[in-house]
Amino acid sequence: MIQVKVGSLYYLPVRLLDSTGTPVTGKLYSDITATAYFNDGTNTSVSPAAGNFPEYSGGAYALKYTIPNKVGPLTIVFVCSGANDFVGVYDIVADLASDVVSLIGSPATGTIGGAIAQVKSDTGTILTDVTTLLNDVGTTATAIADIHNMEFGRWQIVTTGPDSNRLVAYRTSGTLPIASITGTFTAGNVCVGATSGARGTIVFTTSVSPVTLIDVVGTFQSGEVINDAVTPGSATTTAGITSINTNILQKFNLLDSGGSPTTTNPFQRVPTP
Repeated sequence: MIQVKVGSLYYLPVRLLDSTGTPVTGKLYSDITATAYFNDGTNTSVSPAAGNFPEYSGGAYALKYTIPNKVGPLTIVFVCSGANDFVGVYDIVADLASDVVSLIGSPATGTIGGAIAQVKSDTGTILTDVTTLLNDVGTTATAIADIHNMEFGRWQIVTTGPDSNRLVAYRTSGTLPIASITGTFTAGNVCVGATSGARGTIVFTTSVSPVTLIDVVGTFQSGEVINDAVTPGSATTTAGITSINTNILQKFNLLDSGGSPTTTNPFQRVPTP
């Protein structure tokens, strides 16, 4: 479909053929009657004038026509004796491609090289913004994980040490001393105690002791065999897991009704300074 712009003057192509498909030549503007049908349901007669209906070759003509201010499909039906009716279908638009070029910074009468360069520059800026967004998403994911940890119970009431009488939220982690390793332990896989059934996610391992775990559930036993649940590998522990409660998220002082430290219910939870 040919696009035409409102308010602009065009020579709209017309092809006249007879019932056998043979081009009809020699027709004058006075031989033609035409009706224009618009998208809003209205129509109007189009009367070619002298010089407004030039003939070319092979039954080709053109109608000189100023496009009205009616955006949408335009259908013009041309009627001429000795020829089949010709139906021209056009799309009236407010702006053409050249107008878009002008809008993005390059003169419509010039080349679009400058516009393309501007689009490339804008694309680079967008890619930078996307990278920043992805970084922010990563930071947000970490924050969400912390919220999840705090919401769903990785808490401990501490009764000894510097955090005595405190409620501590943490990512469970620790190191598991081992005597020997067979095969491979892979970071990110789950480590399982063959005797205790305790489980933890491997975050660091070497060919020698220890293996570092997080998200520990259960208690690993001294002397039991531990297995990487995904990558073939096993080891023998020399002690239970140690260094629990690293990577603390938040601490709360536990106070009784008089404001004194306590671990006995009822108590109030007060954030540490």
